[in-house]
Amino acid sequence: MFRKSTIITVIICLGFISLPFFVHAEDTNDSLNQQILNTHDLFESGLTGNTASDPIDVVAIRLIKYALGFIGIVLIVFILWSGFQWMTSGGNTDKVDKAKKRLIAAVIGAIIIFIAYAIADFVFTAVYQAMTEDNTV
Repeated sequence: MFRKSTIITVIICLGFISLPFFVHAEDTNDSLNQQILNTHDLFESGLTGNTASDPIDVVAIRLIKYALGFIGIVLIVFILWSGFQWMTSGGNTDKVDKAKKRLIAAVIGAIIIFIAYAIADFVFTAVYQAMTEDNTV
């Protein structure tokens, strides 16, 4: 029969293969996505005074959003890997200390990424609201 580790490895691999199915479960009412799309529509209609067909700010907003999301996924994998190394250290204090340092660094990195995402969302929301307000005096 199969060894226990082989079965666990197959289950983990199937879990990683099925991850892209859950990635596409994004909320369609995401305020940042709606703001990006609305800003792009304003540029195309010429209401903002800029008739650029592909505004650089829309591209930059999407690029920053996707980059922060990707970095967040990498950090979660890093946290899981450090936890796995800690659990399989077998009581070796050097391995435990190394895994603990990596885990702490990954958690600090995740906190920084979440704060950066919140700041980016706030700034993009403020810019969108400033662009759509009637600023005539």
